[in-house]
Amino acid sequence: MFGGIDIITDSAVPTTLGTGTNEDRILVMRDLDAVDLFTTDPVVEMGDVVTSTLEVFISVRKYAAIVVDRQPARSAF
Repeated sequence: MFGGIDIITDSAVPTTLGTGTNEDRILVMRDLDAVDLFTTDPVVEMGDVVTSTLEVFISVRKYAAIVVDRQPARSAF
């Protein structure tokens, strides 16, 4: 971390640019552009009450999906 900014290094970024390999490439991007999170509202299902034991079946579920590793529209080399 440098000044509150996460620093990530990668061997795929070229390090031999410029005259005499004295130039480095820096890529800056916003994390929110790289990850998409999709969720749904909770779904609640209730079954019938069994009168003799006062039992009831309740099911609550929520679906979620995440998409990572896509090319953000605002990042460029």
